[in-house]
Amino acid sequence: MAHQLRPTLISKSFAEASARSLQLYKSVLRAVPSLMVSYDLEYPASVLKKRLRHEFEKNRNVRDIPTIDMLVFRGSNELEESVQVWKTRSHVEKYFAPPPPKEKTWLEKFYSGEER
Repeated sequence: MAHQLRPTLISKSFAEASARSLQLYKSVLRAVPSLMVSYDLEYPASVLKKRLRHEFEKNRNVRDIPTIDMLVFRGSNELEESVQVWKTRSHVEKYFAPPPPKEKTWLEKFYSGEER
């Protein structure tokens, strides 16, 4: 089956853009069980859903309609690539793995007395 090109949707209002964002969020949550099977993920579904929710929450305060449309477009492309298994397991694992601990800067070490 050939990949169908979809036109980029342009929202006419903030409400329309928000509805598309919510629709994408629901689609992503519905796809979690199949992604767990397809990529043999070792994380529980609750961890994956929490991580996905965090990504949506990062952009919660975006109010610019073209920016929301762009984020929804990128998100739907990521979802399609993942569901169609066009990504490797390492791509998906890297996304859900916990972030590495942040190292202290020289100034933070100096203030805490570690750097002399």
